[in-house]
Amino acid sequence: MSHFSLPCEDYKWLDNPSDLNSRDIDCVEENEPQGGFFEIDGKIPVELHASAKDFVFPYAPVCVYIHGGYWQDLSKNISAYPVQPLYDAKCVTVILGYDLAPKVTVSQIIDQVKQGMVKVIEFATERGSRSVVVAGHSAGAHLASTLLSTEWISSIKESAKLLKALFLISGVFDLQPLIGTYVNAALSLDKIEAASVSPMLNLAENKGKIEVACQVVVGEYDPPSFKDQSEKFYKLLLEKGYAAELKIFNGYDHFNIVEDLRNNAYLLSQEIVKLAFS
Repeated sequence: MSHFSLPCEDYKWLDNPSDLNSRDIDCVEENEPQGGFFEIDGKIPVELHASAKDFVFPYAPVCVYIHGGYWQDLSKNISAYPVQPLYDAKCVTVILGYDLAPKVTVSQIIDQVKQGMVKVIEFATERGSRSVVVAGHSAGAHLASTLLSTEWISSIKESAKLLKALFLISGVFDLQPLIGTYVNAALSLDKIEAASVSPMLNLAENKGKIEVACQVVVGEYDPPSFKDQSEKFYKLLLEKGYAAELKIFNGYDHFNIVEDLRNNAYLLSQEIVKLAFS
């Protein structure tokens, strides 16, 4: 597995599409898991694609992974690395996909993810799953954090109790600093739009309706901008009344912090399983 030397200044290098495409990441087609793995497109109509003919592990937790790529790169098809350890732990895994900028806006991507998660909750409810746990990386952590919406929680009604935890890994929670960087060429965010899609600026007060364990995770060698946003969002979660923990993974950078989710012995894989079965 190759790793890049990552400069620490601001956002100009982060999730650079050319860098990401050159990394040695296993594709689903190259290393398909044994079973219990489903792909979902967030856009409507949502479809479930099963890599196993039958639904394994009845009543098992459903673990959802949302990939990064600055809302403009990567896909669910190359983001299945968390599946095998979760399958070995008797979880069902969903890799949630979404359309990419500039085809769609960040706001539209948020809507797709919320719509896709409604389908996940319905799927989990129908199969009698004991819980749903969501993990997102980078832009995926941003998208996962938008589920902390009283409107969205209300839309899934009594099934909201299934959602047990969010793992927000090396996330971007304030998109305003991206204006003026190469990233925004595809996103076309202005100040108003960037603020409107930033959870850091729009997190509602939790009035007891959202009982989700929020795990804010960042690597020791993540750039200062990511570490700063993770720490600030963690503090904001606490201020707004959410159950939250901040975890810094020593020895990890922005990429291998999720690439190692392919390993059963990886602490973060074990933490996801632990909360899924809690």
